[in-house]
Amino acid sequence: MRNNNTHTYDYPGVEVATDIVVASINAITRLPETAFRALTVWQKRHEERLHLNDMSDHLIKDMGLTRGDVRHEVSKPFWDA
Repeated sequence: MRNNNTHTYDYPGVEVATDIVVASINAITRLPETAFRALTVWQKRHEERLHLNDMSDHLIKDMGLTRGDVRHEVSKPFWDA
Protein backbone atom coordinates (compact mmCIF):
# COMPACT_ATOMS: atom_id res chain seq x y z
CA MET A 1 0.00 0.00 0.00
CA ARG A 2 1.39 3.42 -0.90
CA ASN A 3 0.55 6.63 0.93
CA ASN A 4 2.44 9.74 -0.24
CA ASN A 5 6.15 8.90 -0.02
CA THR A 6 5.74 6.19 2.59
CA HIS A 7 5.57 2.45 2.01
CA THR A 8 3.56 0.47 4.52
CA TYR A 9 4.45 -3.18 4.79
CA ASP A 10 2.41 -6.05 6.15
CA TYR A 11 4.13 -5.85 9.52
CA PRO A 12 2.07 -3.95 12.07
CA GLY A 13 3.56 -0.53 12.88
CA VAL A 14 6.53 -0.81 10.50
CA GLU A 15 6.79 1.97 7.92
CA VAL A 16 9.74 3.03 5.83
CA ALA A 17 9.76 6.60 4.59
CA THR A 18 11.25 6.26 1.12
CA ASP A 19 12.08 9.93 0.82
CA ILE A 20 14.38 9.67 3.84
CA VAL A 21 15.99 6.50 2.51
CA VAL A 22 16.49 8.02 -0.95
CA ALA A 23 17.92 11.24 0.54
CA SER A 24 20.34 9.21 2.65
CA ILE A 25 21.47 7.17 -0.33
CA ASN A 26 21.94 10.33 -2.39
CA ALA A 27 24.00 11.93 0.39
CA ILE A 28 26.21 8.86 0.65
CA THR A 29 26.60 8.75 -3.13
CA ARG A 30 27.68 12.41 -3.20
CA LEU A 31 30.15 12.00 -0.33
CA PRO A 32 33.29 11.54 -2.48
CA GLU A 33 32.41 14.59 -4.58
CA THR A 34 31.66 16.66 -1.48
CA ALA A 35 34.94 15.62 0.14
CA PHE A 36 36.89 16.44 -3.05
CA ARG A 37 35.30 19.91 -3.21
CA ALA A 38 36.20 20.59 0.42
CA LEU A 39 39.80 19.49 -0.14
CA THR A 40 40.00 21.71 -3.23
CA VAL A 41 38.72 24.74 -1.32
CA TRP A 42 41.15 24.08 1.54
CA GLN A 43 44.10 23.75 -0.86
CA LYS A 44 43.19 26.99 -2.64
CA ARG A 45 42.78 28.81 0.68
CA HIS A 46 46.19 27.58 1.85
CA GLU A 47 47.85 28.71 -1.40
CA GLU A 48 46.16 32.14 -1.23
CA ARG A 49 47.40 32.64 2.32
CA LEU A 50 50.93 31.73 1.28
CA HIS A 51 50.68 34.21 -1.59
CA LEU A 52 49.36 36.91 0.75
CA ASN A 53 52.24 36.29 3.12
CA ASP A 54 54.74 36.76 0.26
CA MET A 55 53.29 40.12 -0.82
CA SER A 56 55.23 43.31 -0.29
CA ASP A 57 54.23 45.75 2.43
CA HIS A 58 53.26 48.22 -0.31
CA LEU A 59 50.72 45.80 -1.84
CA ILE A 60 49.38 44.86 1.56
CA LYS A 61 48.87 48.52 2.41
CA ASP A 62 47.14 49.08 -0.97
CA MET A 63 44.63 46.38 0.01
CA GLY A 64 43.93 48.21 3.27
CA LEU A 65 45.64 45.58 5.40
CA THR A 66 48.50 45.66 7.84
CA ARG A 67 51.30 43.14 8.22
CA GLY A 68 49.57 42.14 11.48
CA ASP A 69 46.36 41.40 9.54
CA VAL A 70 48.39 39.20 7.21
CA ARG A 71 50.07 37.36 10.09
CA HIS A 72 46.67 36.74 11.64
CA GLU A 73 45.23 35.40 8.36
CA VAL A 74 48.23 33.22 7.60
CA SER A 75 48.21 31.72 11.10
CA LYS A 76 44.69 30.31 10.61
CA PRO A 77 44.35 26.60 9.88
CA PHE A 78 43.49 25.76 6.26
CA TRP A 79 39.92 24.74 7.11
CA ASP A 80 39.15 28.06 8.84
CA ALA A 81 37.68 30.63 6.46
